[in-house]
Amino acid sequence: MVSQESSTYELTLNMHFVSLFMPVTEHMPVLLNWVRGSKKAKTKKRLLNESTPTAVFDEKFQIKTDMELSNADKKPVKVKVSVL
Repeated sequence: MVSQESSTYELTLNMHFVSLFMPVTEHMPVLLNWVRGSKKAKTKKRLLNESTPTAVFDEKFQIKTDMELSNADKKPVKVKVSVL
C-alpha cells in the first residue's frame, strides 16, 4: 500500500556489465548473474585461466521495475536487495 508520503514509480534500470578481474589457479568458466526480486539478468559465459584473469563481457541489460519512493527526497521507502 502506498501512503501519501510516497508514490510508486516505474523505473528502467540500464546496466552495462563491462569486465571482471578475478585471478584463478585453474581454467574455469564465469558468468555474471544479477537478481532483484523476480527480475534477472545473466551474461554469456567467459573463460578465465592463470594467464587470463580478466573476462570481458561488454553486455547491456535493461529491466523495468516498480519502486515506491518518498515524495520528499525521491529515495526508496523500503530496501530491496539486488544480488550480483
